[in-house]
Amino acid sequence: MKANALRTVRKLAMTDILQFANDPHLYRVVALEQMLGGRWKVMLRSLDEAATLMLVRSGTDQVFVVPGGALMH
Repeated sequence: MKANALRTVRKLAMTDILQFANDPHLYRVVALEQMLGGRWKVMLRSLDEAATLMLVRSGTDQVFVVPGGALMH
């Protein structure tokens, strides 16, 4: 797999696939919600449907997005 790309949370799209250190799953974005104070709530579900995550991060925080991840859906 190619190296991951960094993207700010506020620029995530519903087609993005995320990867986290020390986690074997790849996650797709299932919901994005802008909250007060510039924070974002991001709901994620693993591609194999085995895990879900909710992140609450500043819009300027960076996450790893798998290049070409939309092709994995």
